[in-house]
Amino acid sequence: MIPLELTVYIVAEPWKSAEFSSKTGHFYRRKTTSQFQAALREAWRLCHGGRAPLRGPVRIDVLFIMPRPKYMMWKKKPMPRVPHTKTPDTDNLTKNVKDALKQVAWADDALIYDEHSRKFIAAGDETPRVILKVWGE
Repeated sequence: MIPLELTVYIVAEPWKSAEFSSKTGHFYRRKTTSQFQAALREAWRLCHGGRAPLRGPVRIDVLFIMPRPKYMMWKKKPMPRVPHTKTPDTDNLTKNVKDALKQVAWADDALIYDEHSRKFIAAGDETPRVILKVWGE
């Protein structure tokens, strides 16, 4: 089966559990997490909006291109893409993607039986983004 692909030019945000505010007495999520999820959902709808959510086994491959830190910027040395080995963790990034696309790309994230995720620091000329490939029935 040919994968469904999606590329979203956005800085990936890790999934964060709801936090409790002692001031208001309510649980809330970070605003950036909600914005990241909304951007993924909107991009999926624009690219694959006519498709019903997958209801069979789903396999995903996610590539996170993270922003290049200033201390890794050079004028004369090459700036290739390198593995990102600091926080956020790939499992938290992938969880956020899976939660964002639940009921949009797949009926439930429990349908995902195989996932592969990688994260890299962007090359000097790259823009941060999330690249998702989805195989399903």
